[in-house]
Amino acid sequence: MSNYFIHTIELRKAIDIEKYKELISKCNFNSKNHKWIGFQNFINLEYIQYGIRLEIRKCTNNEIKNYSKPFLITVIVNMNMLIYNMDLTKQIHSTDEFDEAIETLFDIMDKIDSDFQIGEIDEFNLSRLDIARDVHGIPENIIKEVNKMLYRIPMYDGYTNNKSLEEKCPSFMRENSFNIENNSQGFEFVVYNKHQAALDNCYYNKCVDYFKDTLRIELRCKRKYIRQHFLEKNLKRTLKNAYVNMSSSVSCVYNRLFKFPTNLCHLESKMMIKYLFDETGNKKARCRRMVTLLDELDKYPKEDLQTALDNVYPSDKRQNNIKKHYERYGVSPITMRGRPIPFIQSLDSLLGFYPPTDQEIKLYLMAKKKYGKSVFFQKALVE
Repeated sequence: MSNYFIHTIELRKAIDIEKYKELISKCNFNSKNHKWIGFQNFINLEYIQYGIRLEIRKCTNNEIKNYSKPFLITVIVNMNMLIYNMDLTKQIHSTDEFDEAIETLFDIMDKIDSDFQIGEIDEFNLSRLDIARDVHGIPENIIKEVNKMLYRIPMYDGYTNNKSLEEKCPSFMRENSFNIENNSQGFEFVVYNKHQAALDNCYYNKCVDYFKDTLRIELRCKRKYIRQHFLEKNLKRTLKNAYVNMSSSVSCVYNRLFKFPTNLCHLESKMMIKYLFDETGNKKARCRRMVTLLDELDKYPKEDLQTALDNVYPSDKRQNNIKKHYERYGVSPITMRGRPIPFIQSLDSLLGFYPPTDQEIKLYLMAKKKYGKSVFFQKALVE
């Protein structure tokens, strides 16, 4: 059984204006199931109990160039709700269940075509597929700190923060969501506070409670990524191929994302300085240079690690040496100064990508000896 699941898929089909007018004529906009959501854009919620929502909207200029038609039908499907109805706390974690969900999707799409005449499912293209994994039991103050840390770790070229999301969403806070995109490869990678998302989306109380202390990891695959990694001869085979490759797909993206090691622990600043002082022994110059970087990052909490390195050590050779020293001692220069969190294990083990190292466990026990039960350690399942 896998901890990963496919959460959402989108099926897309371009239509002409005659078909658009025909679909409008079938809607009753006085009912709760059909709603306008902007100029010439509307949704059909008749099949929402199956986790399916239909959106019909006008194409953007770029989409018109690609599709040569002015309107789009998008079928948005929550794969888990196909067999679990309206229960948002349940997910599909077996191939048998996923096969059942696919068959259910095809049956319901036949019904929608019969009711609404949108066309057969094979006329649609798979334009989005979201792979997700929940890590339960992480305190929310840790989740917030982790998200802020992720933004401070330098990324390789091609990966950028999703600034359009931050600009368009006034309530967006980096402590709740780490959201990056790679447009050239066609995906988004997201780590976020699922409990906060459940509150923001007005989930029912049982669901909100279920997602307390839950961190969600998502790989949101767009059409380009799907075509390069999952595409098969038909939709069923494409979905099944994506399902069996969920874990490797997410791990591959994570492992290629950051320039700085993510297998290092994070300590409270004063404990970090003492630890470095003890570990470096008579190499006091090394300790001093490491603490200089530490102070720079603590002084400017929104500054990323690469900017801090450039500010204090412009030489590439010195920067590489500092990185190697931190890696040798198993700690990250990104600390928790001024916050009541004495220790955070490595991102690799906290997010469940790798088991904790011996050095990591040693640092955890050191922090626990000093701070007691307030020190959190996640024994996450590793895929």
